[in-house]
Amino acid sequence: MPKRGYMTQEKFLVNIEGKEVERIEYKGQAVATLRMIDELHERPEGTARRTFHEHKEKLIENEDYIELPYDEWSKNQGVLNGRNSSVQQMGGRRGSMIFLFQSGYLMIVKSFQDDFAWKIQRALVNNYFIAKENLASESERGIPLKELASYITSAMEAARALGLKGSKASLSANEIVRNTIGYDCLELMGATRYFTDDDTDDPFAPTPTEAVACFVEDACVVGPHYKAGKKDLFVDYARYCSEHGYSVEEDSKFFGHLCAVIGNLQIYKVSVRGISLRRKPMTVKREFRPKVVGPK
Repeated sequence: MPKRGYMTQEKFLVNIEGKEVERIEYKGQAVATLRMIDELHERPEGTARRTFHEHKEKLIENEDYIELPYDEWSKNQGVLNGRNSSVQQMGGRRGSMIFLFQSGYLMIVKSFQDDFAWKIQRALVNNYFIAKENLASESERGIPLKELASYITSAMEAARALGLKGSKASLSANEIVRNTIGYDCLELMGATRYFTDDDTDDPFAPTPTEAVACFVEDACVVGPHYKAGKKDLFVDYARYCSEHGYSVEEDSKFFGHLCAVIGNLQIYKVSVRGISLRRKPMTVKREFRPKVVGPK
């Protein structure tokens, strides 16, 4: 049954790879429309809807998606306006509508494997589906976001001009802004725990799963007809991580992360079906979200 009365009306704009998207919320959690997914991923209209219905039996209602009646979703301007224009999507019908939570979104786009799709997925997960407490409105901040961003950009340039790098540059820039206009940017973003004065820590290092995902994208080809030796895969993965400065996981964990990244892999005693190594690996420069730095 469609749920009622929980859509948030407060407006938040999120930048997704240069496109302004209005954040839609249900019970304080970000949700995405199927039309939004098609437009941001630049897929033909109806692609996300078709994929959703093909795999609907594998999704859990109220956990991966929610179905809302017309009198509920039609009151939310984020649904009615701009890129989220679901009135056009519904063809004028006043029926219920599907909204995806983060887990449902990731399942729907699992088959989107091109480079652009990876960028959009990362941007949506890091910027759109982020917890609401990290998206304080401008009235709560007391300063326009663009103005605050301008201050921190200038402060970062000053820190780097002094030869500071990594965490030290970020912490120093934050201190400059705090002393100049009284705003602690890291605290506003809830990111204080991500940074440390220790130069040995890289707050932007990829997680183990992200490192494996990069290895797959750069050095492998994926498909049901491909096959590779487990030893060859692990050796190339270890070499790839060493070349890029990533931490190397032990082989059992590596194959666990590999299954999480690809899915539908068949792991045998000495081989893996569903993946193979490229002859000429690609190299792509990436930025990763900060990792949490634990207490020392």
